Amino acid sequence: MANAASIEKAYELAKQRYADVGVNTDQALAAVKKIPISLHCWQGDDVGGFESSAGLTGGGIQGLRLAGANGTTRLGMNLEDAYPAGSGIDYVRREFTFSRQSPAITVADTVRVAEGPLAVQVPLFTPCEVAEREPGLLAIGTRPRALLIRFDPRVLTASIEEVPLEDPQLQASWGPLLRRITLALHTPEASAAYRIEFGAEG
Repeated sequence: MANAASIEKAYELAKQRYADVGVNTDQALAAVKKIPISLHCWQGDDVGGFESSAGLTGGGIQGLRLAGANGTTRLGMNLEDAYPAGSGIDYVRREFTFSRQSPAITVADTVRVAEGPLAVQVPLFTPCEVAEREPGLLAIGTRPRALLIRFDPRVLTASIEEVPLEDPQLQASWGPLLRRITLALHTPEASAAYRIEFGAEG
């Protein structure tokens, strides 16, 4: 297991590599600490693939692609093999787009099932206040600037509910309650696509 000294050394090397392309990692980490939101998503290196007993041939993420140009980086992956056989899910493609110019992060999903209707729910959790400013625009009360979530209200509908926390350890990290945001899609068709954009206000 790596000790603290080796971790610090590895971080300093990575910090310099990012600095070479104009990224201040200390500022980035400080900014992230001020945005308490949890986005449930697949990690980019494994979903029941590398870590499964079948190893590299055992499903998980397929079609992983990372590309970047003009201040924009995209991470795309196919997720259908992460679902159990017989689930009826034929195709799930997720692409993250990171833009320095906005700055914003966009999550774009394309989903296809064996036959319709299709229902998708995207859950998000935060301890901060959440306000629906208009259809397709949510504002999470992070500081110093609100985190804005944009989506097409013709495709996704939003609901917000409070989830009290009873576990003392969770309360120590998150406070007495979380707000659960659910972005839902329902269509009689067997396939659908949607985009969700996350960006700081102002």
